[in-house]
Amino acid sequence: MSDMSSLSREQQRAIGALKIITDLSRERGDSTLDDTIHCTADQIDWLVIEGGDVFRDYTARERRRMMTEGRAMPPDGRFPIANCADAERAIRAQGRAKDQAAVVAFIKKRVRALSCTGQIFDRYR
Repeated sequence: MSDMSSLSREQQRAIGALKIITDLSRERGDSTLDDTIHCTADQIDWLVIEGGDVFRDYTARERRRMMTEGRAMPPDGRFPIANCADAERAIRAQGRAKDQAAVVAFIKKRVRALSCTGQIFDRYR
């Protein structure tokens, strides 16, 4: 896949994320990566993470909708969490939040609602 100009921004970002993850996996000698990340060779629509969760960004409109559904924090849809991959991203990003306690409480609520499993979620149940 040499010409990425025909791909959407999200597809390009997914390819970039895949390259970073692959490089890190090789550095660590992690052989489980193949079981965790699945993508097609010719057309990457999404970077799919373990359990079928999708790594992606949300538009402002999607964030507002998620906020009204309780899947993102008010007042502007910060920390959107629709699946366990989003919850993992929120955990990694929580240090940048102004109100740490509110963010941690929100992440815990979503992790429990989604029944996320894995070591990273142990402190958030």
